[in-house]
Parts: sequence; C-alpha cells; structure tokens
Amino acid sequence: MTVPGTYAIEKISKDAFCSALMSVPTDEAIDSYIGTKCRQLIKKWTGLTLKACNKDIAFEDTEGILIMEMNFKAKVKDNALFIPEFIFYEVQYTKEILS
Repeated sequence: MTVPGTYAIEKISKDAFCSALMSVPTDEAIDSYIGTKCRQLIKKWTGLTLKACNKDIAFEDTEGILIMEMNFKAKVKDNALFIPEFIFYEVQYTKEILS
C-alpha cells in the first residue's frame, strides 16, 4: 500500500467481495483502480458499472478497501481472462501507525 497507516487484511470469497461492493450506498463513490477487463467481470457478477479512477490513492481514516488480485497463475489468451484466477480481500485501514 502506498498510504502510511495500519492495514488489517482478510481473504474473502468472490461472493463476499461482490456483496460488499453491492452494499455501498449509491450516493457514495467507489474509486476503482483496476483495469477494464476486471471492471467488466465485476459488472457481469454484480451489475455495477465502475469507472476507472486516475487520482492518487488517498484513504480516509477507518476506510474499507476491497482488493481483487489476479493470481499469477492466470492466463490471458486472445485478450480474454480465464477464471478462477482471482483472490479477493477486504481491508480495514486506519491512519494510526502501530509499532
């Protein structure tokens, strides 16, 4: 992570990841730092259309973060991803730095 602070990370299922995305109130923005193909998969799974975010990463204290990580065993063939090559995480962030 590029923002100083403390992160508590938990591996979650794809269903939990999708449920967490869909539980965000519609008036709150979701900053998406993932590529087009991953956003297309999320739309297929949840119906949500996420826009690419090009701004610098800046977290608010106690902010929740969802991570969709492509497993290095994933293969791209003819510009298409083969699934299930993703690992999902839920992260809780706090500005406090624990020593």
